Amino acid sequence: DDRDYKAFVMGNGLRVILCSDPTSTEAGAAMDVHVGACSDPKDIPGLAHFNEHMLFLGTKEYPKEDSFEEFLSANGGSSNAYTASEDTVYHFTLQSEDNAKLGEGLK
Repeated sequence: DDRDYKAFVMGNGLRVILCSDPTSTEAGAAMDVHVGACSDPKDIPGLAHFNEHMLFLGTKEYPKEDSFEEFLSANGGSSNAYTASEDTVYHFTLQSEDNAKLGEGLK
């Protein structure tokens, strides 16, 4: 395996693993939020899945609905997410010709 791996913990407690593959033409990121369907309150089933979808309605950096997906698409990428019993996972990829684009996607 010729890839380079680095692991660290950010100041906010987020655990990160970075993997660099110099032969790849794509860059990407994934984040696992350790909260899933089993964490839903009994009186609000589906809350974790609902929150998963709320992220795609906009963020501070990409306030318009679908604006982040438009950025990814314009750079040869895409995103998706899923909610499982104990986890919610968000991920995206884009073409890695320009490292600044990955940095922009990570904002």
